[in-house]
Amino acid sequence: MLTLLARRIGPLGWHVEIYAASQVIAALANEIGALDVPVVLDHFAMIQTSKGMAQRDLPPIVDLLRSGHAYIKLSAPYRISQGAPNYDDVRPLVRHLAEANPARIVCASDEPGENRPP
Repeated sequence: MLTLLARRIGPLGWHVEIYAASQVIAALANEIGALDVPVVLDHFAMIQTSKGMAQRDLPPIVDLLRSGHAYIKLSAPYRISQGAPNYDDVRPLVRHLAEANPARIVCASDEPGENRPP
């Protein structure tokens, strides 16, 4: 489905935005990397900080960034963190993602978002 979507939107100059569990993104990393349109992984690619930096979903996602095959949107840390209100547990992940390819980091707000605590 991603390939078909990319073929349809490519001529329009659009991008694909993926909001899915990190396990799904990691499993589809090869397919995502082969798309001929820009890809944005939404909300930190839903990498859960509670799983730590050694989780197996992380390397395929970082490889997508490092290779330039995807952007990652850093928004809504409350979706991936247990550390509100300061989200200290997100800092190592942000550093790791930025070190992989700072040009592929997109910072965004989730506003107006759903009624979740900040």
